[in-house]
Amino acid sequence: MAAEMQTRSSPGGLDFTALAQLQKQAPIGYAIEARIYAEIPSRNFAPSPGLLQNVEWHSVEGVRIDTWITSGTNISPYYDPMIAKVIVYQQESHDKAVESMLDALTKSKVQGCPTNIQYLAAIVDADAFRKGDTTTAFLTSEAFRFTPCTIDVISAGTYTTVQDWPARLGVGHGIPEAGPMDSLSFRLANIIAGNSEGTEGLEITLIGPELLFNVSAIIAVTGGTIDITVDGKPADMYTRILVPAGSKVKLGSIKAGCRSYLAIRGGLPAIPLYLGSKSTTSTLGLGGYQGRQLAPNDSLDLDTRSGDWAVKYTPATIPTNLRLDRFFEKDWTLYVMPGPHDEPEFVTAKGTSSSIMHFVPTNNACFLDREIIYGTQWQISHNATRSGYRLRGPRLEWAPVTEFKESGSHGSNIIDEPYVLGSLNFNGDDAVLLPLVSTPFSLTF
Repeated sequence: MAAEMQTRSSPGGLDFTALAQLQKQAPIGYAIEARIYAEIPSRNFAPSPGLLQNVEWHSVEGVRIDTWITSGTNISPYYDPMIAKVIVYQQESHDKAVESMLDALTKSKVQGCPTNIQYLAAIVDADAFRKGDTTTAFLTSEAFRFTPCTIDVISAGTYTTVQDWPARLGVGHGIPEAGPMDSLSFRLANIIAGNSEGTEGLEITLIGPELLFNVSAIIAVTGGTIDITVDGKPADMYTRILVPAGSKVKLGSIKAGCRSYLAIRGGLPAIPLYLGSKSTTSTLGLGGYQGRQLAPNDSLDLDTRSGDWAVKYTPATIPTNLRLDRFFEKDWTLYVMPGPHDEPEFVTAKGTSSSIMHFVPTNNACFLDREIIYGTQWQISHNATRSGYRLRGPRLEWAPVTEFKESGSHGSNIIDEPYVLGSLNFNGDDAVLLPLVSTPFSLTF
């Protein structure tokens, strides 16, 4: 004020009109800033460190993204979990600024560890915020209620992963196909739940998880025989199950078979695609939920329409006599096709390799390799994963190694070559069946 008086009264001062021309124009328009954190709002904003598998910002005119993250960034638990600022500007109106912010939040993809994006979008979309009627108490007032559209993992079970079908067929270059080990049961669970048959779901091994559903959802469980409870009340397999908001779904131990499948109507939309699939290959740390099996305190986003589908729930079930669990027997007879190394150069032979016998060699008996391979009642070892089923049984004698063999002194050694899924591989003297997640070269029968 004193400076203004001096310019007006002093004959030698600066010209007031000239000063006014130097002044910048006052801001015109409307701006909103949202700060994105790696945190879980429903758990009192607990930090959620982990891997950001896919980051794609919806950046258009009037939207500015200030961030340090990219796809593949690991969020540390030791620092402030703020990962970005989203700033929008619209000159026309506050309503257009609100819509611009909603677009920026809902159309951006920050996939991997959980963030507060759902929470921020709910704030911006609230009537009170749109009217500008907000104070510091707004978030705890009746004017704003946030319900996360998520599943919280209370306990994860032995080995629970996200899989879809048909996963990564034909990718090659050392990338396993992945996907469900029992694709028929997996696809059936999706159909019962109301999904397309390939929609991503959960594969459960031996012992199931306990899950908290923050919103209502429709689920179905198939595969290996397993106990299911919803808030402690038993539920049936091969049946469309309605899960109320706030309910806990617990899956017990598998009684017959090895793997069960949980399908959720709408799937898990926040799981990113990797090489065209959402399936988990934990041995390589790719796909699924942060490239690994589920763990306690993980959070899985559901489709935002989950509650609406639950309101329109209609029962569905498969009759007992048509269910697949009747096939989960203790003993199996497998019919096989001889591979390229079922030859006298590698194994001792007698009779025809297509014969199928049922005997258990004893320590005092002397059987030739072909009789052992095709006639033994093999048992699956406890060392069995999605990468390979190690079998327990007798050792092979192997054909004598000649001086012309270039691949090593052991009878199972060969020059590496490709194999087909389902092959019987010998790692030295150990027999291993190769399922969906395996190494690219081996000796196979």
